[in-house]
Amino acid sequence: MTTMNEGAAARQPARRRADPWFFLVIGAVLMALIFAGFFPTFYLRAFVPPPRLFEDAFFTPALYVHGFILTGWFALLIVQSALVQAGNVRLHRRRGMFGMVLAAALVISVVPVMLDFLPRVTRAGLPREVALGFGAPLFWFDVFNLIGFVFLVGWAWLRRNNGAFHKRLMMLASISLMVPAVFRAAQIFLPGAPAMPISLLVVVLLVAAVFVWDFMRLKRPHEGTLWSTGVIIVTYGIAFWVGSMPAALEMVDRMF
Repeated sequence: MTTMNEGAAARQPARRRADPWFFLVIGAVLMALIFAGFFPTFYLRAFVPPPRLFEDAFFTPALYVHGFILTGWFALLIVQSALVQAGNVRLHRRRGMFGMVLAAALVISVVPVMLDFLPRVTRAGLPREVALGFGAPLFWFDVFNLIGFVFLVGWAWLRRNNGAFHKRLMMLASISLMVPAVFRAAQIFLPGAPAMPISLLVVVLLVAAVFVWDFMRLKRPHEGTLWSTGVIIVTYGIAFWVGSMPAALEMVDRMF
């Protein structure tokens, strides 16, 4: 009996060490998707001719600021997971407040990008009716997606003393931001393919990966995974519902 107990006790640290590896890998996947979506317009724009919409004449300073902050957020996600994996939880916690500041900066940096989207595409030569046709639903999607992100990150901060709950909230909040990057990556690598369904499918697969990990580790979905997924479903659903309402589209038309 003693040998069995000792063996179980020895396995516990190994399990705890294995858990952050999963979140570290998922964080790296998210960063790779961000790069895949934005390499021609941001990361490698000095080497890759950007689309007309992102030529220097139409690439505003707000886009640069947002790009750097977004990159910083996903880089921090990887660093924080790596710190936990290395057992340096104290430094991980010290960087927590910086993460909250970065999350706030990310949300703030999105606002001018959202507000300038329709004016920018019309300046680039796209007819206003066409720009409104796809720009207005995207505007509402961004609004509610940000609300969901803020809710999940804020909740993660409140639950920072519960490591398992906290890291799932943070990771799924980050996964919820993937639609724009995957949308652009689909347009680049799969021209002509339905970019929005592909984007949503990738988000579903990333969320499903967290569920699979929970079942492998806990034999059930973690409470944090369930709540986070519910928030994503609700905010995405409201975003698409509002984005399809004529009154909401007219509101965007009047705003811009």
